[in-house]
Amino acid sequence: MNRRPTGSLSLAKAITGFLQYKAAEGLSPNTLQSYQRDLKLWLEYAGDIPLQQNTTALLQQYFVWLRTDYKPRRITRNRAALASKTIHNFYISLCAFFTWAQRELQLPLRPGEEGTETDVEVEQAPNEPFTK
Repeated sequence: MNRRPTGSLSLAKAITGFLQYKAAEGLSPNTLQSYQRDLKLWLEYAGDIPLQQNTTALLQQYFVWLRTDYKPRRITRNRAALASKTIHNFYISLCAFFTWAQRELQLPLRPGEEGTETDVEVEQAPNEPFTK
């Protein structure tokens, strides 16, 4: 891949590049749709800032917002808070995005890698059995 510094690359353009890259990898349409939905919400929250301005603190604020103030837009109009598993899925999407950005765009560190004290922590949803 033709790599270039990420200094002026906007978050929106990086997300577009990530989605194109993942589509070229042959991921399922459902996975691509999940990435697109999750990253669109991240973009709405963070704004179209330069990619390198994504920080651990900003991610932590985002996950607090998802847990406390975010009101999902559902077809059923149910405004209940997101489940822990759903928040974990957002975390997985962001990890995939920042891992790609670190590898392909030479983003120095993924947010959350600055040190162990400031790592983004997401509550792991318990695994539910299919049958009881």
